Amino acid sequence: MVINMKTRALTFTILVVLASAVVLASATFLLSATTLYWGDTLVITITGGVAGDECAVEIRNPNDDVAYAKEVTLDSSGEGTAAWYIPPGTVTGTYKVYVSCDTSGDLGMKTFTLKSVKPVGGEVASVLNPIPLLFVAFSIALSTIVVLMKRAGRLP
Repeated sequence: MVINMKTRALTFTILVVLASAVVLASATFLLSATTLYWGDTLVITITGGVAGDECAVEIRNPNDDVAYAKEVTLDSSGEGTAAWYIPPGTVTGTYKVYVSCDTSGDLGMKTFTLKSVKPVGGEVASVLNPIPLLFVAFSIALSTIVVLMKRAGRLP
């Protein structure tokens, strides 16, 4: 009976150590941005996982169709990445990103918004330079005068 108690105690200790290891290795994932545009690349970074763990990354569009899916094997430090290039014409709206790993389990869901066109940055000039406009107007007027003078026979 003493051996049986020691075996139980050892088994219990091993289970506690394993449970602690799983809790300490609580994987998570991050998105490179929460607002993206056509032509951007979304990077999904998994951290805090178990080395060699297989993780599934799935991105679903606003219609709940799979837009991207990839298997990622975590490296020796428990990290991995997946990158999705968003081609022009991709459905716009709110996307959902799901990640789950064989050992770490379900890492949850995060969202990002896809928009079609990136807004143009910079400052808009409040006063236009009149010189180019005057040049164009003068060229049109001169061309019109030359055509009219040729029709009237005053120019060869």
